[in-house]
Amino acid sequence: MSGSSGATIVNVGYRSTNFWVVSAGTSRLLVDLGWPGTMGTLRANLRRMDVPLSEIRYGLATHYHIDHAGLAQELKQAGVPLLVLDAQVEAIPEMRRWTKPQDRYVDITTHDNVTIAFDESRGVLEAIGIRGEVVHTPGHSDDSVSLVLDDGSAFTGDLTHPTMVGESDAEVVSASWQLLRDRGATRVYPGHGPARPMGLETTRGATRMDATTLRELGARYTAAWNEHDAAGVAAFHNESSFLKVNDGEPAAGRAAIADVAQGFMTAFPDMVLVMDSVHLAEGAVEYHWTFIGTNTGPDGSGNAVRFSGYEEWTLGDDGLIASSLGHFDEAEYNRQLEFGVDGS
Repeated sequence: MSGSSGATIVNVGYRSTNFWVVSAGTSRLLVDLGWPGTMGTLRANLRRMDVPLSEIRYGLATHYHIDHAGLAQELKQAGVPLLVLDAQVEAIPEMRRWTKPQDRYVDITTHDNVTIAFDESRGVLEAIGIRGEVVHTPGHSDDSVSLVLDDGSAFTGDLTHPTMVGESDAEVVSASWQLLRDRGATRVYPGHGPARPMGLETTRGATRMDATTLRELGARYTAAWNEHDAAGVAAFHNESSFLKVNDGEPAAGRAAIADVAQGFMTAFPDMVLVMDSVHLAEGAVEYHWTFIGTNTGPDGSGNAVRFSGYEEWTLGDDGLIASSLGHFDEAEYNRQLEFGVDGS
């Protein structure tokens, strides 16, 4: 896709997180920087989208959480300078606190970053042919920033949807979204989920649900999976609902949805589902999860898997799921089935 400013935008994301490449010809900026320990996956996605790593002039993290800046140091080691806003400096060392040894996270050094103030961002971007600026948009985290191009494209990371903010954060989040509007943002490129027009407020049945209610819904749905209750999972859907996973055929109706759930439960008798988050995005409810289990079911490989994804729920007036679009990295899932989590 391309904007009126001439910039082109492609998504090289995986594991339910978007990593956006903004290009002005062969001069490119990578917005959000991969999961730790997945440099091979990011390289493969860049190749698939015909983006040479050598043409990326800077990497920019919208905030320093492991799903948005996990590869920052490895990208630096591969020749991609890290562009850091001064409001983000203190957040970088905190990354280590949220990682485990199996994440294979590489600590980000701080002495060799390109650290700038927000009012310097336009000049830095202009020097690589990209017209826009970086602005401070706290709400999801204090170090959150957004890239706003002059054509109205806004890369917002995990900036909280206005309808999902708690009372304590409402003023901060509202001010961040207002700043984006003031800077001319017309289309949002979020950290998770599809791009959407700025100001799209339709909530597809979810307007009556506050953040606490959505979390409770997600927790009960997760519990049904962890109780290995396939019919209980399907009961969260209304009678005419469907579940479509990636590019597969939709499973229509509760019985078919229960069959899909039972298939995973049978293949992974020790399966555990972890709810990573549940929130509104482009009006739908996004339920993000991590699946952990060992493929010891019938004809199983015996290998352990751990993979993440998300479902986009449209809720009906009855509060039940009217449709669900599931997303996860099937290539990574199949690799783990064959070789295990850490195999190759």
